[in-house]
Amino acid sequence: ARGADLWKAFDVPASATRQQTDADATSGVGCVLLSTVMRGWVEQAGFPLVSVQMSPDATAGLTHVRISQRRFLPGAVPGQDDAAAEQRWAIPMVIRYENETGIHEARLLLDAESTTLSLPGQVRWVQPNADAVGYFRVEYDSEGLSQLLTHGVPAMTVSEKLALLSTQSPGCARTVARRR
Repeated sequence: ARGADLWKAFDVPASATRQQTDADATSGVGCVLLSTVMRGWVEQAGFPLVSVQMSPDATAGLTHVRISQRRFLPGAVPGQDDAAAEQRWAIPMVIRYENETGIHEARLLLDAESTTLSLPGQVRWVQPNADAVGYFRVEYDSEGLSQLLTHGVPAMTVSEKLALLSTQSPGCARTVARRR
């Protein structure tokens, strides 16, 4: 028996889909096999660094959120590990955000290098790791971090605040800067 056999034993259709918002989160459309999700988590080193960038589209009444992933490996030296550029995870995400109608959640399975999530309205802030239960680090662009700190902190859970502090710590910031 191999490790992959364990995850295949649990392959039952799940209710997660590639992209869901509050309205369709319970629709049950699509399925994700656990063996597909777990493969990247157990067969490669490091874990994901998820980058988030918001782009308002006032004409369409949407905010586009570009979400991308790359490998985070503390202490890694850029250019010494070409395999890192090819690493991808299937990352289940619950993204909390606020627009003019309140606080909402969207669900996403990020299994590509990047994707764009189109959220309704003018989004004030985005927290891509709701309740800080995802096993990934988050990197915000300067505007997104500013918006989160200015408007989102009062709505964040204690776990989310601790995860934000951890991601912004000097050790993590130095490692991320070296990876660019």
